[in-house]
Amino acid sequence: MFVERFLRFIPKKSLKKAIAFFNKGDYRKACKEFEEYISHAGELDSGKDQELIRMYMVESYIEYSRKLDYDGDTSAAVKQLEKAIELQPKYADVHYGLGKLYEKVGNRVNSRESLKRALAINPNYFRARVMLARSYWLDGNHSRSAEELVSSLSASPAFFIEQLQDLTETVRREPSSEDINDLFRKLLEERPSSCLLYTSPSPRDRTRS
Repeated sequence: MFVERFLRFIPKKSLKKAIAFFNKGDYRKACKEFEEYISHAGELDSGKDQELIRMYMVESYIEYSRKLDYDGDTSAAVKQLEKAIELQPKYADVHYGLGKLYEKVGNRVNSRESLKRALAINPNYFRARVMLARSYWLDGNHSRSAEELVSSLSASPAFFIEQLQDLTETVRREPSSEDINDLFRKLLEERPSSCLLYTSPSPRDRTRS
């Protein structure tokens, strides 16, 4: 009887600590406590409270991944985003982020798969489409790269259309041009949030199309 009461207590204690660490911005410890909670409480169901816990866990993995990548441990950052996707596979921007990390560690095949998953969720994800085009270009598949660039036109912000058209023509006619990588970089660089580069919202407000 005592053991049963003790085991029921552990999940609540771990959950309370996890949320406290999350609110303090200590995402490493938050991840650890959430995992402790899950190890005793079992799988999360679709109930409202459980969905809230899932959101906190996904957010913790995402933020911890960012910190690891910033600190230079990109391989460990990959593992954290993989955990986030396992919990919630319907966030296009998390798949895109994982695609970027895979590319960074030299795993271009997995990077493309992640980008394709992001686009399956949100076909108008501009950055994901451009990054996929860049990946094909880097592998020498210039015709596929140009196809992806053409597909990205319908989702492009107006101020990028001219650059995108120039890049597409350059990939088609001069695929070895030194200017191409710089053009891709300009299209993929981070911009202020007021610039709509993709339709996926911030983590706490992500839609699940």
